[in-house]
Amino acid sequence: MNRTLPPLGAPPKVTLPPTTDTTLTSGLRIVACRLPSVPLVQAHLALPVHPTDEHELAALEVLTAALPHRSQAGERLEHIGGSLNSSRRGAWLGLSATCPASRLPLLADTLAQTLTPPAQSPAGTDEARNKVIRQAQLAAAQPGQISQQALLRHLYGTVPLPLLPLASPARLREIAAQDVAAVHRQLVRPQEAMLVIVGDLDPETAVQMLQRRLSSWEPNAGDTPAQAAKCPVPATPTLQHTQQSGWVQSHLRLAAPGVDREHPQFPALSLASVAFGGYFSSRLVSVLREQLGLAYRVESAFADHLDRLLIGIEADTATTATGPALQQLLRELDRFAHEGPTRQETDAALRYMTGVTALSLASQSGLASTLLSHLTLGQPLDWLVTFTRRLKDVSAAEVREAAGTFYAPDRFGGVIVGDLKNFEMSGPEDGND
Repeated sequence: MNRTLPPLGAPPKVTLPPTTDTTLTSGLRIVACRLPSVPLVQAHLALPVHPTDEHELAALEVLTAALPHRSQAGERLEHIGGSLNSSRRGAWLGLSATCPASRLPLLADTLAQTLTPPAQSPAGTDEARNKVIRQAQLAAAQPGQISQQALLRHLYGTVPLPLLPLASPARLREIAAQDVAAVHRQLVRPQEAMLVIVGDLDPETAVQMLQRRLSSWEPNAGDTPAQAAKCPVPATPTLQHTQQSGWVQSHLRLAAPGVDREHPQFPALSLASVAFGGYFSSRLVSVLREQLGLAYRVESAFADHLDRLLIGIEADTATTATGPALQQLLRELDRFAHEGPTRQETDAALRYMTGVTALSLASQSGLASTLLSHLTLGQPLDWLVTFTRRLKDVSAAEVREAAGTFYAPDRFGGVIVGDLKNFEMSGPEDGND
């Protein structure tokens, strides 16, 4: 049987559909894109939120859970097959809505009623608070959350509020209806908010309609732009471990400083990151998981910690494989830093990144979420298009240089979390939590 694969075609060209970009007098930025692949409309909204203490964070979490259920328009949206969801990611509160293209005015009314500060009902608050408490209790017991929080504590000592996945159950139990209403008035404001709407629509007409329907969502009197939360400088790289008796897996979590996305080396670093551990055929996956069987899951990716970008490496291993997996991971880091990826690995990383970008822009929901994600990072609307071009201009030598600069093992600190009673630490520096 001939197992030779046919040659790959040229990478797809990345383009944006017809788009309108408008900022309203309220401060809300609306980006509308025409993509009539299906007769639907997708709206994704992000608002910067900066709670000042744990009580306000807890009230924000309850508000986030309550938002999709507080408007009559939202109920009508669900009755016609639409949906409305909310979530918080870091310092951003997000809303996403879907509806048939013919019912765009109803979607706009739903957003207006949801965003305008309400007289929050105690019953609605109780239901939302109980839901978030259950989520917080479940999250606190998840190994992935435990290891991620251990890494954040190791990096920063006190974890910045926006990086907490959820407020503590004790804080959540303190929240009453008036707290939720207060945080809605204080934090849910149109200044610096961003709305991306994609679908079977005319961009100019959609923006004009949204402007009319959202006119009731206005800044509070005397409002000034909130100060964006900043992340402290990570601790000096050390490797520590946290004991979790009874765990059948160990979690390896490492991190090192990256660079801003506008930095001249960022395109080369992006290709190096994907080649090292960013997809199923990357160096780490091939060696640790496929060849040696030392990890159930392994990956390397960028992590945004507020205003700071870090290079993260994660591996989940059997308890008995913890030591060999750590040593092999450090060896691969050292080899990657000294040799860099091969030309074949770099070319494969470029094709993967270009293909994933093209796929993310092909669907309405993918285009909306991708554009909004880059806008919240402060990037221009056409960043994806221009960045893809920049990637194609990166030389193999520049990728090797980025690997040598950013992937030296002594740049990485982190934690190992698991049942480590018989584990002997070894790494750049030893320590214990």
